[in-house]
Amino acid sequence: MSVASRERLIESVNSKNDAELFTLLRENKSKESSVDLEDWLQALQHSQVRELWRKLCDWISEILLSNVLEGDEGTPEDQKKASGILGSIISLAIITVCIEDPFVPEELLEAAVILHGVLPSLPDFLDEVKNGIARLCEAWQVAELEESDSLTSNTIVYLLARSLRPKAAFVDIVRVVSMSGAIQQHVQAGNETVTNMLLHCMIRREYLLKPKASPIN
Repeated sequence: MSVASRERLIESVNSKNDAELFTLLRENKSKESSVDLEDWLQALQHSQVRELWRKLCDWISEILLSNVLEGDEGTPEDQKKASGILGSIISLAIITVCIEDPFVPEELLEAAVILHGVLPSLPDFLDEVKNGIARLCEAWQVAELEESDSLTSNTIVYLLARSLRPKAAFVDIVRVVSMSGAIQQHVQAGNETVTNMLLHCMIRREYLLKPKASPIN
């Protein structure tokens, strides 16, 4: 892997080139491509990773503060672009935290906290972004990274709500089950929202066919 390869990632963030960042993520999924973002991220110096996530965190804040994602504030084109950028950044964050023994700088934690914080307030038409945020927080929990407990409350509510949709998939139930430990902690702490949602889960057919270790056992 050449330095020039890593520079593609760094330059796409430095210049806020969302099209290039999206291309890198797409090529990263292709077996025929030489792009390996996990390898590239591992090869970066810690100072470079910090700077990368400082700029990505700023990019997230810039989008959220612009209100372009509010239903009446931005044009459909602007909203599509903004949601695409957030989706790309979230995907890169997931790749980062899923690396074996990852280096997670404070700047990445700050980005995760911001995204988790806005999860409930994002409009429904951004469900792909909301689902991505939840997946990032789930990955954070699985990796047992610093402050993982602080990224659970909104994630749990989103996952429970998703699993209670009329056409919920079995994988939605599985995702709830994977968070059962955190769910029980919120119930024991008196989180009424989570407790009430679990009561609704108990009468859903999908949960009667639940995997083992379900939070409603």
